Amino acid sequence: MQAVSADFDMGGISRDPTSPRGSGSHLNIRIQVFAHPGYKKGVQGRETSDMAEIVIMEDDAHFAGLVGQSLTEAGHSVAIAPTGEAALEIVMTRRIDLVIVDILIRVDGVLSPDGGLLLLTRLRQQSPSRPFRTPRDIPAIAMAGAVNTHWTKDLLKTAQSFGATETLGKPFPPSHLLAIVARLTGNCGPV
Repeated sequence: MQAVSADFDMGGISRDPTSPRGSGSHLNIRIQVFAHPGYKKGVQGRETSDMAEIVIMEDDAHFAGLVGQSLTEAGHSVAIAPTGEAALEIVMTRRIDLVIVDILIRVDGVLSPDGGLLLLTRLRQQSPSRPFRTPRDIPAIAMAGAVNTHWTKDLLKTAQSFGATETLGKPFPPSHLLAIVARLTGNCGPV
């Protein structure tokens, strides 16, 4: 597995007053892309073995890395974004087969409104403007931690009403995630 990282300067709210932008109007984010060693680009940047292109929106870098590693080892290509805004940018510029979102995310330790529910809403409101699958048609898995609480179970149900195709309570076994991914991506990934 090969991990490639890139830094992006995207519009948003900066917590860094020393930002070179002066006004603090941009947020620097880090996106990791994991590629399977056998990954080969085909026509129009599409991989030749029909593996799935997956975006993971998760604020916990360690957890996102573990999920990304499991998916990559299963033959998928994964991009990790720490916020909904960053994930939406990836979805709008690449051919994506599946989105996995954390419902609640924190930025600098504070609960952020730019979480999974907002991303699902943004995805489902997009109009067709691309020659491939539109954001509103991309299957989405919503995940949340502490699912043994009544509140979190309701949150997972709410995510489905916002457009999540499936929901997962964290932690979950990788085999369970891989089974859902295989079902949702159909011909896009390994069987």
